[in-house]
Amino acid sequence: MRISTSIYVYASDFFSQCTTQISKAKFIDLARTSSNFDDAAIQFQHRVLKNSGIGDETYLPRSVFLPGRHKVTLKDGREEAAMVMFGAVDDLLATTGVRLNDIKILIVNCSILNTTPSLSARAMVINHYKLRHEVKEVMKASFEAFLMVLLAGGGGRIFCKSDQELIEEDFDSLKRVFSTCREGLITEEVVERKAETVEGVVGLMGQGTEQLVEDFSIVACEASGMGVMGEGKMLPMPPTTGKWNRADPNTILRVLCHRNDPTANQFLKRTFQLAKRK
Repeated sequence: MRISTSIYVYASDFFSQCTTQISKAKFIDLARTSSNFDDAAIQFQHRVLKNSGIGDETYLPRSVFLPGRHKVTLKDGREEAAMVMFGAVDDLLATTGVRLNDIKILIVNCSILNTTPSLSARAMVINHYKLRHEVKEVMKASFEAFLMVLLAGGGGRIFCKSDQELIEEDFDSLKRVFSTCREGLITEEVVERKAETVEGVVGLMGQGTEQLVEDFSIVACEASGMGVMGEGKMLPMPPTTGKWNRADPNTILRVLCHRNDPTANQFLKRTFQLAKRK
């Protein structure tokens, strides 16, 4: 069956935003002087550069030029994403003459800032340029997607307790997309009420690991009908319901699985034979 439509989408133009240029030799020199890599790792990077097609006019972020002297944080990633996205959008708007009020749909695919959802990157663009947005239809899905990425974003996604404050800021940025809607389709009270579940989970990410383990043990026993955890009893593996909240044992377990510290690793290994996080 062939479906025809009279709606067309055009790419009017595109722009890339560059940061700092670096040659392959300079990159290897920085990696070597950082003291973060042994000879085998340096040789591996040599092979990657040779086979990847990366040239001597490649642009890389500022953090690459500070090896061994600068610990990259979530804040650095967000600043880098903002620099790249805002610079590209500024150039695009200036060249095409498109007015901000004429933009009805914004699609953001952000591979720079991948520790938190791309939706937060979308919120960064919307809030920065004060774009129009249809919020009522997408708010629930946006909040659910935020939780999905935090709790089920893959085994490579790790968080420290100190990341909680920045993740909370990211979610506040996403909330402002809806609570400052100029069309008035949704009230701030409704946004706050719908955000309670996400804020509860983000709050868990700021708790100490020992407290998370204790809370998990209590709610897991209660949910399974075991009551109080007794000697010789094993904690049950809570089922995945998809209804994440701070009182759900599966939610707390997922926070522990993404927690990057020895206490969480030991608990998960001892209780559920889960592999140690590298």
